[in-house]
Amino acid sequence: MADRAMMFCPRCDAQNSGDVELMRENHNYSCMFGHQINGYENLMLLNPRLIPLQFHEKAGINDVKTEFWIDKDVLQKFREKYPNQQNSTVNSILSVYLTGDVVIVDGKQAAELKKSGVKNGAEMVAVVQASKALEEENDSLKEKLDFLRSMFSKADVESPV
Repeated sequence: MADRAMMFCPRCDAQNSGDVELMRENHNYSCMFGHQINGYENLMLLNPRLIPLQFHEKAGINDVKTEFWIDKDVLQKFREKYPNQQNSTVNSILSVYLTGDVVIVDGKQAAELKKSGVKNGAEMVAVVQASKALEEENDSLKEKLDFLRSMFSKADVESPV
């Protein structure tokens, strides 16, 4: 019995016959129009087009089906962005959101962060940590400056000029 080769027939492509799938039996390839190609190497010399892989999500063992209302434009954009990972994406978003450790940044704040070069949460944390380190260094330098000022002001008071 022949198996799908997951490629289109290169000879049919050359004749503009449309998308005609190749079938494979051992190392021999053929299409429904009788084109025969013997051997994988010979097939590769003809540079066949690959049939795009189509993913089909399946429910996990703990998944349940549910219905809820959503804005039609949001749903359309979501389906366009994640055509083959809708279930897993919604599940991931809800799981992350329900942990309670989520910070959502959008709109103007997200645009400002992107403009300043911050692309993700790890970079946001790094910026906050760097800012705190600079604040601590600034406070330390202020203390040293205040100490030096007090030393010089005492010296001015005590000097016999």
